[in-house]
Amino acid sequence: MKSEAKNTILFLIILMLSFAAVDWIFGKVAYKLLTRMPHSTGELAKMNYQIESSVYDCYILGSSRAAHHYAPSVIADALGMSVYNAGCDGQGVSYADALLKSILDRHKPKIVILECGQIEIEKNWLEKMSVLKPYYVTHPKVFDLALMINGNTERVKCMSSLYRFNSKAFQIIKSYALSSEDKSYGYEPISANEQKVKGLSYKSNEKENFALDSTVEKVLEDLVKTCKDNNIKLVVFCSPVLYDYSDVSRGLSDLFRDLEVPFYDYSNDTSFIYHSELFGDFVHLNSTGADLYSRKVASDVLSH
Repeated sequence: MKSEAKNTILFLIILMLSFAAVDWIFGKVAYKLLTRMPHSTGELAKMNYQIESSVYDCYILGSSRAAHHYAPSVIADALGMSVYNAGCDGQGVSYADALLKSILDRHKPKIVILECGQIEIEKNWLEKMSVLKPYYVTHPKVFDLALMINGNTERVKCMSSLYRFNSKAFQIIKSYALSSEDKSYGYEPISANEQKVKGLSYKSNEKENFALDSTVEKVLEDLVKTCKDNNIKLVVFCSPVLYDYSDVSRGLSDLFRDLEVPFYDYSNDTSFIYHSELFGDFVHLNSTGADLYSRKVASDVLSH
């Protein structure tokens, strides 16, 4: 019996050491491949470029509404500086805050333009910043933000490279196969298709009573503090939607006024609202609408 117990314990020790070795080797290889990815149009490749290589005077942060609504070339011409659109589909303010922190580890921009509406402040979007897990070790401030959102259990889980790079291995390999370089400075224009917009049925998902989640509010306050501590001009926008969005934007306006940050609300702007020819769907401008909106954004940024 004693011999069997010793063998079992020895087997478990060997198993744990083997797992630790595999985990360590996998992490080293995965991170090296990640940081050496070519700059292409793949989502992961674009994110890695933003974190590890990009150097621009102005960054645009936010969700898909940021990625599709802000034309860097239009804004750059007006501001007279380099502009990059770092908006990312399906991401909210936690990702924006984390991405800015990672960029600041090696470069300090002059201006940050933040897209912030109902989509970006959804509580269930907070944990989506987990796409940045591969960078938690090399960017401690990003990891600190993850701990604030997810709690200390994240610290234990992130000891494993397999956890941090979970689902990323295939994307990393795929990025090496993509040959199309991102020549639009992160911008993702939507082609105009008015008939498509008219053919959709509208159902508002706006909350009747606006109430900002306490953790979301902390993340926004942290982002504002990060900009102020680094002497970065932060300008916040709620970009146009096809139908009324005013209740949420009014609540955000109060918040950013208290934080002493300029907030421009275009969610109910008559130049856009109900103008289906300017939209790709109910919450995303098409390229025509984005150009028009970007000119207004540039003018507002210049006024501060």
